[in-house]
Amino acid sequence: MNKSNGWRLMLLLAVLAAAAWFPIREILKFECPDTPPQEFRFRTGMVDPYDSFRGRYVTLNPMPNTVKTETGSPDRSRQLRYAVLKRGKNGFAEVDRLTEDPPSGEPYVRVHNVYRRYEWYGNRRTDTAQYHFSFPFQRFYLNENLAPEAELLARDTIRKNPEDCVLSVLVYADGRYAVRDLLIRGRPLRDLLRRQK
Repeated sequence: MNKSNGWRLMLLLAVLAAAAWFPIREILKFECPDTPPQEFRFRTGMVDPYDSFRGRYVTLNPMPNTVKTETGSPDRSRQLRYAVLKRGKNGFAEVDRLTEDPPSGEPYVRVHNVYRRYEWYGNRRTDTAQYHFSFPFQRFYLNENLAPEAELLARDTIRKNPEDCVLSVLVYADGRYAVRDLLIRGRPLRDLLRRQK
């Protein structure tokens, strides 16, 4: 091997190592975090769309996705980006408040589509309003063949008792998240679908 080919090989190995470093670093952040993630459980409604590029997935509507504002507070919808989470008395996740900057020492996730909606009393608008927003974890992917059965099972469960359909999400200290599972009556959805077969 001549000297020119040796340099090319070294350059190629350096480029491959740099390209592999980013996904490895991201995986390590999720698998070995400095601070263990906190699990939050969200009540959810769902529908089952089909996307020709992404395949079958279950679209979720994690709740609560509203926060009441103080009377007369200015509209800052465009600046609010982070939902600070807490656990409610019933064990489900609640949104404590929306903030413009990531809070330190509190669990949070970045939210989307924030807008304010006033409450009305008859034909008069009151000073009380609510911020509405969307959580980033709105899809639960699963095997294409199982998605229709999952939809039927979840819809029946939601009709009987909405609190029996729960999305379990791990929230990391830096605002990242990982959808852990979709629980139906306290059991993982995939386990229930396997038992039905």
